[in-house]
Amino acid sequence: MPHERPPKPRFALSVGIIGHRPNRLPGDALAKITTHMRLALEVIGKAAGAARQQYADCFSPEGIKLTVVTSLAEGADRIGAKEALALGFDLAVPLPFLIQDYKDDFQDPESQQEFGQLLKAAATVLEIAGDRSNEGAAYEHAGQTVIDACDVLIAVWDGKASAGRGGTTDILYEAAQKGMPVIWINAVSDGPIRLHWREPGSRRTEQTYFDDEFYATSGDDVPSTIAIIIEHLVRPPRSPSEQLALHDFLRQPFRRLNVNAPFPLLLALLGIRSLRSSDFFRTPPDNAAADMSRREIAPESLADAFAWADECAIFFSQSFRGAFILNFLVSALVTILVTFSLRPPLSILEICLVALLVYNTSRGRKGRWHKLWIETREVAERLRVCMLNYAIGSRPALPFGDVPAWTTWYVRAQARQGGLRNALLDRSGLTAVRQSLESFLEGQKAYHQVTAARFGALHERLATIGKWLFFFTLGISVTVLMVQLFRHNPIAAPAQRWLFVLSAGLPALGAASYGVRVIGDFDGTAARSARMVTQLDGLISKLKLVPCQFDTLREICHRAADVLQGDVASWRLVVESRDLEMPG
Repeated sequence: MPHERPPKPRFALSVGIIGHRPNRLPGDALAKITTHMRLALEVIGKAAGAARQQYADCFSPEGIKLTVVTSLAEGADRIGAKEALALGFDLAVPLPFLIQDYKDDFQDPESQQEFGQLLKAAATVLEIAGDRSNEGAAYEHAGQTVIDACDVLIAVWDGKASAGRGGTTDILYEAAQKGMPVIWINAVSDGPIRLHWREPGSRRTEQTYFDDEFYATSGDDVPSTIAIIIEHLVRPPRSPSEQLALHDFLRQPFRRLNVNAPFPLLLALLGIRSLRSSDFFRTPPDNAAADMSRREIAPESLADAFAWADECAIFFSQSFRGAFILNFLVSALVTILVTFSLRPPLSILEICLVALLVYNTSRGRKGRWHKLWIETREVAERLRVCMLNYAIGSRPALPFGDVPAWTTWYVRAQARQGGLRNALLDRSGLTAVRQSLESFLEGQKAYHQVTAARFGALHERLATIGKWLFFFTLGISVTVLMVQLFRHNPIAAPAQRWLFVLSAGLPALGAASYGVRVIGDFDGTAARSARMVTQLDGLISKLKLVPCQFDTLREICHRAADVLQGDVASWRLVVESRDLEMPG
């Protein structure tokens, strides 16, 4: 469906379920485990509904999407899956082996039949073609995919160590290390549900995650505390300024015509690249998203959100860059006009230029061009990383609980909506992921190569122009001095006037050139892109050397995500201090 504004995320929340198989679940505890599982899911569902209603203006009008993510092993997994389906949750299933191979885990025909029925009820199934000769690694990969795809984890656990690699305890502790809220149903005790979570911003640093329980308010019962956790996971930033910034982004229209074109004009004038029609006439984001969905392994919702954020970032970057280029140019022109000592009515030109300078600055600041450029570019690049990780059934590292910035909240909400990929990751599927990953990395490398070359050339040519403008000024000044020292006749008045204009105007233009370079940070951009080329080249080389396996591709995806998000963070740190101001 076409969008007139950046798409609001659908309210989505995923609950991971892990736990022991029947050999570690006492028969007399099954009823209690089932009751606690149903209670936890019911409370999560009710809390999600209340939060969706409370923050309705931040989400799309689509219905709530609640999903349980589990591998459908006998025991805790299936208890959770059946209770979730009964409550109206979707079911997402990452499997450690291909379906036919995984059935070998279940010897009883009734168990195999139950597995088949639950699999048919699943909304998505990600088959990871694990190797039976290394079962522990296969179970670990499935468990990691569960916690990658969920927001809160329900663990049926007896409190003991795992029986083997990829067991409940290992996955549980990995989830806790990520900062994920954990609902613990004790597999052997008659005690109540326990909740464990280290809230974002906690000052605790010890590596013990289950030494005490999480309760937001002393004396709260389990259902109300689960509800508090769910609200923390989904609510938008509490800062009024961040909420206003979020809604400002969501109200942005698509602008077919771009009139803020001084930056591409400057590139063309300096011979760095020619003008393009896209510099003035933009392609609708929905068209770009549709093309991306055809080419990339990415859900439509993520492609839509990325295309809109990317388009907004391009528009506001051109608006901001165009504004400060125009400001410095106009400031230099005002200086030049002053040297002419224009009289009315021509002196109105000076007034008009100063008024243009004030209007351009106030328009850019009121429109938050600089801030929106930074924020939308951050959103676009982080969504790009989400699409990269989606191919391997994963998500980038995102915080759990309250977040201070709307950008993180929006990216996290869109990643949740994307959900778990429905795919077969056998040799052919992994080869497709590898090709997609290599194409992605090559594309990013090519982009940064071009950026490094263009922005490096832009910095050098502006620096050269500024240098020669001051050299010309020096030459004029020396010439005038020599003439005055060695000629008896004074310089004619018209010549004096033009010499005065040049002596003041050329340094003004040189200062404008310097100002554009400083605010534009073109040399810094070129250097960062050059470093990115080196890092991406290293990832590409590694990708070509490693075997085409799930764990190696997953690791490279996560490394690429860290590199790309680190680049965005360093870029933002630099450009935030360079807001639009009047020269002076």
